[in-house]
Amino acid sequence: MLSLGTGFSATLKRASSEHVSTNRKGVITHGRQLYSILKNNMDQTLDCERAWEDFFDGIISTSPTKALAVSRYRRVNPDVGTVPALDEKDKIEELRKRVQESLRNDQPRIRDLARQLIASSFYFEFSSPSETEGDGKISVHGKLKYLPFRMNFRLTRIE
Repeated sequence: MLSLGTGFSATLKRASSEHVSTNRKGVITHGRQLYSILKNNMDQTLDCERAWEDFFDGIISTSPTKALAVSRYRRVNPDVGTVPALDEKDKIEELRKRVQESLRNDQPRIRDLARQLIASSFYFEFSSPSETEGDGKISVHGKLKYLPFRMNFRLTRIE
């Protein structure tokens, strides 16, 4: 399974639940509450890394081996560093550059993940039982199939 994150910040503090006061009225108070809700929502979106870690810890605890879980459950989630305030639009370009740099540094692992995804898209369907030949080689007959589009490739011989 591959999880693609929207980015995380190691410096981000978890948003606390908000107590919305109903006794105050007015456009400004309502605007402040909406702004606070929006900011907390964005902070929680960036905190999805913690949700992944909680999920992955559960997988590891039930998996026969940690190595098997690590190879089957992968996540790409760039570290965005310090998250700019909602009104700091001039810092968006800097944020974009930090994300690009984080992904560039993670390129070998991303390439490995792409290869793993491609390899896991294929499977071999036997058309007859395997046969052992006189020289000790095993002969198998079947089709190499591709999962996403159900394309069939015929293999005649692999040595």
